[in-house]
Amino acid sequence: MSEGPSAADPGRGAGAPHGRPAAPGSANAAAEGATPSPPTKPPSGLKRVFLLARFVVAAGILWFVFYKFIKVEELREMARRTDPVLLSLGLVVELLPIFITTFRWQLLLRPVGIRLGFLRTLHFNYLGVFFNNFLVGLTGGDLVKAILVARGSDRRPAAVLTVFVDRLVGLVVLAAIACVACLFRLSDPAQRRDFLPAALIVWGFLGSFVLFCALYFNRRLRAAQWMRRLRRRLPGRKLLIELDDAGRAYRGRWGVLGGAVALSVAGHAASIGGAFLLARALGSTVALVDVLILFPVVMMIASIPVSVGTWGTSEAAFVWFFQKVGMPEVTAVSLSFLVRLSQLLCSLPGGLFLLFSPGERSAVKEAGKEAEREG
Repeated sequence: MSEGPSAADPGRGAGAPHGRPAAPGSANAAAEGATPSPPTKPPSGLKRVFLLARFVVAAGILWFVFYKFIKVEELREMARRTDPVLLSLGLVVELLPIFITTFRWQLLLRPVGIRLGFLRTLHFNYLGVFFNNFLVGLTGGDLVKAILVARGSDRRPAAVLTVFVDRLVGLVVLAAIACVACLFRLSDPAQRRDFLPAALIVWGFLGSFVLFCALYFNRRLRAAQWMRRLRRRLPGRKLLIELDDAGRAYRGRWGVLGGAVALSVAGHAASIGGAFLLARALGSTVALVDVLILFPVVMMIASIPVSVGTWGTSEAAFVWFFQKVGMPEVTAVSLSFLVRLSQLLCSLPGGLFLLFSPGERSAVKEAGKEAEREG
């Protein structure tokens, strides 16, 4: 399947094609050249305040959503009419995207010289998802899994870059799906007003992405003296320069980027299809084209880190957008919780890895500290 190690080979980790450093938590890691980590600095007061503010935002929005939209009688009635077959099928379909996105990340790792088997890549993906959903802290699971992949090698900037590119490709394709679906609703004057806010969010994101690419890949602009001075003064400039250098690995790799886009389409199709099945299981008559527009927008809003684990923002976004297509508020909130339930279920393998592997727990704990130290 792949030239790299798999989960069945726990003694191997990521690295350059000519090196096979030990996996996270391996007793051989130090013997194979892994340099000891510097002492972890305690998180700054500003970071702690930001984390506390995210907790407050999540708690405040959740209280408002439950107080405003959840009525026990309506909840009981919806539970009675819920279709258990569609509910089970929707949850199963929602578990499929992680396998597809694992193929995508594995594909993006290869141009930067990190070769992993599918099962090993899936292993790191599960750990990252578990970290995001259950180990709430000052950093996210994406950076943690990048550190784990690069442990024992000098390819940490490259690993971080692959996670960033992986997320960016996924978001761009998600927005593009919503943009295409918008065409079917905005052409109808009677529905234009309901879908215009979602369309503006999608167009704004895609326009910002196009502008970023136009500026970033402009050679004349990058060579300008004022731009070079700006890069030297930016916070974290060393890491930014390393990421920029690592990014050259993707130049001209249209097959890799095209494959990542195709896998993103497949992954989002499964995720959106699962959400549609869950909505129908709850008794909603929402149309598939509406879910193709609104579900991506909700996921894009939920990715903004203003609350802990997207709690609150996701529920509020579901209510705000789906009530525009006639979905009752209690159904929209229930749909958001079912989608979240599928995400939590998807996290369980990562928890099992940590439960039964003391070395893995130690490696993840150390990676979390390194991620907090690096920002």
